[in-house]
Amino acid sequence: MIKGHNVLSKNSIYKKLFKLYCLSFSSFKNWQGKHNISVVKLLDLLRLEPENPDLHWRLGVGYMNLNDSENVLKHFRKAVEFGYRQPKYLLWLSAIEKTIGNFDEAKNLISETLEKTPNSADAWVVKGELYIKKESYEEALTCFEKALEFNHKSFLIWNKKGTTHLALEQIILAMESFKEGLKIKPKNPDLLFNQGMAHLKLNKFKEAKDYFLKAEKYNFKNAELYSCLGMCNYELDNLEEAYKFYEKALELDNENIEELANMASIKGKMGMYLEALGLYEKILILNPKDITSLNNAAWCLEKIKQLDDAIKYYYRSLALDPLNSIIRYNLAGCLYTYGYKTESIDQLETIIKQEPRNKDAWGLLGKVYDSVNSYEKAVDCYNKALGLN
Repeated sequence: MIKGHNVLSKNSIYKKLFKLYCLSFSSFKNWQGKHNISVVKLLDLLRLEPENPDLHWRLGVGYMNLNDSENVLKHFRKAVEFGYRQPKYLLWLSAIEKTIGNFDEAKNLISETLEKTPNSADAWVVKGELYIKKESYEEALTCFEKALEFNHKSFLIWNKKGTTHLALEQIILAMESFKEGLKIKPKNPDLLFNQGMAHLKLNKFKEAKDYFLKAEKYNFKNAELYSCLGMCNYELDNLEEAYKFYEKALELDNENIEELANMASIKGKMGMYLEALGLYEKILILNPKDITSLNNAAWCLEKIKQLDDAIKYYYRSLALDPLNSIIRYNLAGCLYTYGYKTESIDQLETIIKQEPRNKDAWGLLGKVYDSVNSYEKAVDCYNKALGLN
């Protein structure tokens, strides 16, 4: 009897040592970024303890690192099942259910979590994120404020609170939240970027630029950041610097029409009309029906005296948006410059029928009539342009 007991004890010790080895090896490989090897070792251990909730939870985390959502869900659900619905497992499962779009299930799970652990900051965060998915920002804000009651030193929660304020257009409150987060983590690139966005919304371009540059310094480098830096420099009249940042944004998102349009606008403002035209042509290859680019390309063609082509572009643009008075006015001006005065008058009269109080159209029409010696009509148009009758 004693001998048999010793054998059982040895087996138990070997099992514990094997388990310790597998967990340590798996953790080490996970730390190395070799998530596949980490998962394989955990699966070896799971064969010995198939109903161990902690192993299922660890496998769920491992599969998260491998972007295998099916297995993540499978093992987190097993963790909840075998772990007697412990809050830790409920929390992780609710987060993954939220991520894959099972919002009702996630809501039920997080409610159960908070019933068991009402002081869980993490659970309140997940609940807040669920409200954000529904664009219920006021409710989300309440959840993040509750989370901060239990974990006031979490820069991540301060960041979530700040972005929620931004969504509600509560810019000053957003800035205060980001400021609190930066007190805790002054080099956090997400907080720096979001603080820059808040300043940008208030047209504080210099301050926004400083925050964006700090975010870049701490390795926040994406197309949106460089686009924002381009905008700040453009508004600060640093055109060459703005152009470089828009170029960087385009390198990271090479079919972004907005960045091409921003670059073209800068070239136009700098008087480099041929270069601007080339950029608008690139946009029109990507989207031949881009009305703004057609109009702006026509404007560039006017500037380089290619009026025939400019008129064609204006007509193409107008065909896509016949009620656009700005394009029609630009076309009328181009026709007048080229000498097609009757056609110019027709376009201007069309505008005035749609917008009888369009002072620009009346003014240009007066100028056209003046040029063909119709002085009485010209005076009448000028008066209407001035709002005299």
